[in-house]
Amino acid sequence: MKDCIDKRGHERDNRSFVGLVFLLIGLVLLGKNFDFIPYNISYILFSWQMLLIVIGILLITVKKKSIGGLFMIGIGGIFMWDKLYPFSPMDWKIAWPAVFIFVGTALVISYLNKPSTKLEKPKTQPKKKKSKYENIEFDIDKIEPIED
Repeated sequence: MKDCIDKRGHERDNRSFVGLVFLLIGLVLLGKNFDFIPYNISYILFSWQMLLIVIGILLITVKKKSIGGLFMIGIGGIFMWDKLYPFSPMDWKIAWPAVFIFVGTALVISYLNKPSTKLEKPKTQPKKKKSKYENIEFDIDKIEPIED
């Protein structure tokens, strides 16, 4: 994990973020097990759709992968929407093509925003002439100054 320096000058890494995520998950699970969180909310929070959405958010915020993150959020959002307000067969005929249009548009935009890299021939360095003294080491303590 990448090290970085916080405002106080201390080195830290992403372990603190991961620790907070585990703490939050533990508290939510504890709330679910002791019925502090109502069933209709835990039904949404503990679903594979929400997992896709959370992974998408993490991809965007932590890994800076916006295309993959938006894709995960989009797929999770479509299925979460279907879970909350079930789609009719006609809605599914619109939803799946919309996903492909969204992904295709995102890929084209990311390709167009990418700086172009032209293939250039590598520049060759001129060959250095080897000196006959190149591999000789000197002991500075044994060198005597030259007197004029």
